[in-house]
Amino acid sequence: MNAYEHIEAYIQGDLTEQETREFEHTLDQNQELADEYQLRKDIENALMDDDLMELKSQVQDMMTEKEKDPHPLVWFKRKAVKGALVGALVLSLSSLGYYAAQVSTIPTKEEIFHKYYQPYSVTITDRSGSDEVNTLLTSAMERYKEREYNQALQLFQKVLTKREDVAASLYSGISFMEVQKYKQANESFEDVVEDKDNLYLDQARWYMSMCHIRLGNIEDARNMLFTLAEESEYYRDKARKVERKLRRIQED
Repeated sequence: MNAYEHIEAYIQGDLTEQETREFEHTLDQNQELADEYQLRKDIENALMDDDLMELKSQVQDMMTEKEKDPHPLVWFKRKAVKGALVGALVLSLSSLGYYAAQVSTIPTKEEIFHKYYQPYSVTITDRSGSDEVNTLLTSAMERYKEREYNQALQLFQKVLTKREDVAASLYSGISFMEVQKYKQANESFEDVVEDKDNLYLDQARWYMSMCHIRLGNIEDARNMLFTLAEESEYYRDKARKVERKLRRIQED
């Protein structure tokens, strides 16, 4: 993975925790990489606005100019975007082609889903209450951890027949997603969202948005992501990125 691919993976949240720490350490030590990262963020912010076609035109002009300019760096001045975005960006020729490709590509909803969806990790701890129910829940989590989702679903459903349990509802929803039963998954996540006062609220909203994307309910997905972007510190950046990609699909 080259430097620009690392930047993109970091922005999209695709790096592991260890890779993220290493990348952020490198950003602190490497000014050139930090400049490229800031450039990528500036371009992404520009793409949020209505002057996308003008920006693409500027990039194309730069690609033509590089054939005439013998120097490794070229300059272009960005016009105001909605009267607010001004200044100058310095682009390296090597990154110019990469970012030009990013501007022109509109991902499909399937690509977005597969890029951002992954099962939630097992985080459940010992619970108070009936030993029988807790034993069922522990067994369900073990099956889930082993990716035996059909068996896990059966056990989660047994737990839910005996008591309301937001953890069982959340993991049931993800298990439903893993066996491609997205409507049932959304019903499970809705139980968590309706409960409101629990530790899994943001996770349930995130996975509901993924279900809506998979089902083609783009407007519902965007609404859920808007809520996450406003209310969730953990999912804020990722929710904004996905929402912008979905908006581009709707506008295409």
